Amino acid sequence: MVKKKTKKTRKPVKSSTWRSGKKGKPVLELKNVSKIYTMGEYKVAALDDVCIEILEGDFVAVIGPSGSGKSTLLHLMGALDRPTKGKILLDGKDIGKLDDAQLAKVRGKKIGFVFQFFQLVPSLTAQENVALPMWFQDVSYGDSIEKAKTLLESVGLAHRFDHLPNQMSGGEQQRVAIARALANDPSIILADEPTGNLDTESGAGVIETLKKLHKLGKTVIIVTHDTAVAGIPDKHISLMDGRVIGGYCPV
Repeated sequence: MVKKKTKKTRKPVKSSTWRSGKKGKPVLELKNVSKIYTMGEYKVAALDDVCIEILEGDFVAVIGPSGSGKSTLLHLMGALDRPTKGKILLDGKDIGKLDDAQLAKVRGKKIGFVFQFFQLVPSLTAQENVALPMWFQDVSYGDSIEKAKTLLESVGLAHRFDHLPNQMSGGEQQRVAIARALANDPSIILADEPTGNLDTESGAGVIETLKKLHKLGKTVIIVTHDTAVAGIPDKHISLMDGRVIGGYCPV
């Protein structure tokens, strides 16, 4: 008797826990993480006992309605904030044990950020905006500017080296932001609503760039409301009321 091959299915994830479906090196781990804000007499748990494991080379979308905890999770994943409870490990190191200066140094090297509203410095040219993160890592001006030119060329903006942000379209500004995110060759790209302020065509171009970065080996995490964008990564984390309520990863 010949056994029929069974089709691989998406594997549900336990409540408040999400792990990648493949084997590999963990690059980002949240262990029983909670973030509690005090508002007068009340305490609000923006995140409640969340466990997440992201592996090297993962391509993940974080989804959920407004107020679900996505922004808080993004800030914690990006080492922009500290948890009230639990641990966050970045390449195996507990970032909660670092002081602010050490945390900024690690964040600058390990994580590249792409924001919805670009967050470019208006008085700096495209190449200076891309070079900026390197200056905080003590890279010389000359070396940083040369690398910035190379990165801008890689995202199709060789003709925009000396342009200011207000001289570029929204899609071009977001590509500058992606080039800036790559400045220190981080292992993780964290994109917060990267298409949220763009037209359809520009947004598609930005997503194609993120897909290329994933194929080059970067770990890419996209936080988004857009269901079309959320469907592109092969793994998902669903949040509701500060807890992981589901998601899937390949078996």
